[in-house]
Amino acid sequence: KNVQIYNSTNIGLLAIHSAIDGENMVINNSGQSSLAIQLGGSYTFRHCTFANYWTEGFRSFPTVVIANYAEYFDGSSTVTEVLDLIAANFTNCIIYGNERREFGLLKDDQAIFNFKFENSLVHFEDPTGEFSNDPLYDFTNAALYPETKFNIDPVFQDTELNNFNIESGTSGADGIGKPGVLPTEDLNGTTRGNSQLDPPDAGAYESIEF
Repeated sequence: KNVQIYNSTNIGLLAIHSAIDGENMVINNSGQSSLAIQLGGSYTFRHCTFANYWTEGFRSFPTVVIANYAEYFDGSSTVTEVLDLIAANFTNCIIYGNERREFGLLKDDQAIFNFKFENSLVHFEDPTGEFSNDPLYDFTNAALYPETKFNIDPVFQDTELNNFNIESGTSGADGIGKPGVLPTEDLNGTTRGNSQLDPPDAGAYESIEF
């Protein structure tokens, strides 16, 4: 809770068959991914901002990667280990960055692969339709992506300075959150909106005027 991780050469947070309950987390500026989940596990993230605006070189990994398997070399060959992804639930979160596709889903059919993005803001562009027939990326599926918005600028205050406050009235995350989701205060200690008339914002910060 209330964790900030910045400027990682490889991965901001690596979770291998883990159990994590995250609130008000902000991770940015990772050489590979800001959040990498491998070998399944159980994860719940609420009001978290997973960003990646890495500029120190080429980045080939999305901000968030979720997998129910892991590959490793045992000295003679590549071995794939598979374990259940019981849950990977993101509610009122932001997943954004400076690449076109900022989350990746890597599923092995030998194990469970449960995930959901709810009332969140996600950056995923697929101009060539590469993922158009993949059911994991069916953004119209309300069981997987309920009330989630895509590719609307979150208008962060200053990504170079790891300042992920969002601008009131212009941010794509402003007012899209699900009411009643803990924590009730953002990373600045500001009380979140908590009704249909005054919904909370997605991410770790409530919107402000810059």
